[in-house]
Amino acid sequence: MLEDWQNLIDSIILFGDSLGELIHSSQFEYFERQFSIIFPGEHKNFCQIFGTGSFQRVFTLYSPSEYLLGQQELLILTIEYICQFPSLYPKEDLRKIDLLQNAFIFGCDCGNYIFIWDLRTYSDIDKSYDIYILLWDGPCKTFNEEVVSFGRSMLNFVRDTLLTSKLYDLQEEGNNSDLVEYSFERYVPK
Repeated sequence: MLEDWQNLIDSIILFGDSLGELIHSSQFEYFERQFSIIFPGEHKNFCQIFGTGSFQRVFTLYSPSEYLLGQQELLILTIEYICQFPSLYPKEDLRKIDLLQNAFIFGCDCGNYIFIWDLRTYSDIDKSYDIYILLWDGPCKTFNEEVVSFGRSMLNFVRDTLLTSKLYDLQEEGNNSDLVEYSFERYVPK
């Protein structure tokens, strides 16, 4: 619900332009046709309240735009990388390629992770997809080291993962001391 997103944005520090790149519900039809995707209901609500920007100045979520369409090329490059530099675990590589071929990037961090929806998992019941964080910059020993499921709720993903240190618990450093606590920086389109 929009109310839940409004309550969340009211509880954090907001940087950047107050308008930013907010997307209104009527604009989603155009973007859904352009991307050949149904955007999750919670993502649509997120885009109306937050717009494109970064949580903690590290974790970026995108509203539909030409830039977001360009980000999808990263999926192709990642598949090519896996094929050119396979790991010692071909079955794991194939599982990752299968997921990437059916994914849509909706965000990333400043380096190693992309946030994706598995487009095969859409349900009319919750109007959402399974959410994954994928380590895309190098092969690991197992699929579960590279791909982590975060349920289906965008609101829970933002509130319980991006606004906490949970994502950094996946990394060896586990240090988030440089993060600005509970913040969002809204980007302004150029």
